[in-house]
Amino acid sequence: MRQIDHGIDTGPVISTTRLEADRTRSLFWHLPRLCQPGVDLFLKELTGLAEGRRPAHQPQDRAQRCYHTTPTARETSAFQQMGFPFLHESDYAEVVHHFRVKGPH
Repeated sequence: MRQIDHGIDTGPVISTTRLEADRTRSLFWHLPRLCQPGVDLFLKELTGLAEGRRPAHQPQDRAQRCYHTTPTARETSAFQQMGFPFLHESDYAEVVHHFRVKGPH
């Protein structure tokens, strides 16, 4: 998780974590799980932020930064050859079910 500053993705790092890849699941299934640690940290720090306290942080190691654009056909093929599908219908249904709006019954 990074602190926002004047640049694009240039702020100090507050926290890092890793998500173990599950080769039985699709890329789509993994994406929401990448956000959860950041949301959890934000909620943990929320009271302090409201009181004007800044969480502990460290400068970014710019050598570690990497950005990915839309994959080319070759990159897509290589990704799938490693055993990772982009989408499984069952993964889609599970993710959408988790985020569905719950109305009156």
